[in-house]
Amino acid sequence: MGVAVRSLLKFICKFLWIESDCGHLYFRSLFRESVVVVDLGANKGDFCAEVLKKNNLAQAILVEANPSLVETLKRRYLKNKSVSVENYCASGVSGNEVSFFISKNLEASSVNKNFSEKFDLASEVRVKTISLKEIILKFQLRHIDLLKIDIEGAEYDLLENFDKEEYGKVAQISIEFHDFMDPNLRLKSEECIRRLKQFGYMFIHVGSNYGYGSPYANCLFFKLNVANFMKIAFYPFRLTAEALKLR
Repeated sequence: MGVAVRSLLKFICKFLWIESDCGHLYFRSLFRESVVVVDLGANKGDFCAEVLKKNNLAQAILVEANPSLVETLKRRYLKNKSVSVENYCASGVSGNEVSFFISKNLEASSVNKNFSEKFDLASEVRVKTISLKEIILKFQLRHIDLLKIDIEGAEYDLLENFDKEEYGKVAQISIEFHDFMDPNLRLKSEECIRRLKQFGYMFIHVGSNYGYGSPYANCLFFKLNVANFMKIAFYPFRLTAEALKLR
């Protein structure tokens, strides 16, 4: 597919049926019938809950470093056998034990102490790391419809270790880059973006003026080929057909 055609398709896709749940972008039209989601930085599980409302969930792996939130997640999804909750800090390498700084604003908790201190540091815990590769092996994942990453600065280490094998399994990545918390991280964000694009992902992003501001506060990486473009373009007709079946 030529560069001009890819650019045109990307422009069209930007305005066609992009979902936004809890501030994270994704194409629901590219989901398979039974969806597999990996949520890194699950927090209280609100994103997973929104995806559950709209889709037939085959499997969701929720990874959260804060032990108290892990207990919250386990209680919330106790009766849902499709949801697994893991108490780890997502990282590029598994098996390390790292300090995780819990902020009074739970969404700002991070391995980066400076991030957490901006919202008042509450406590510090030691948590083991887990890589995406180990998650895939542990749960024997052949395909991930959506990888959501919101891990307060740890995304850089994770994505530096993202490889071609993982690209083959992950259809979409919805990610929040945190250079709006530290402008010195902007170059790292751009390097991660270049790396993912080199694998073959297309890229849509929405900026934010929060903190130091960033054009990469909300990013979606997806694979755009003719088949996927057709799925996106004809998604309204699919929704109509599904609605008629329910009558």
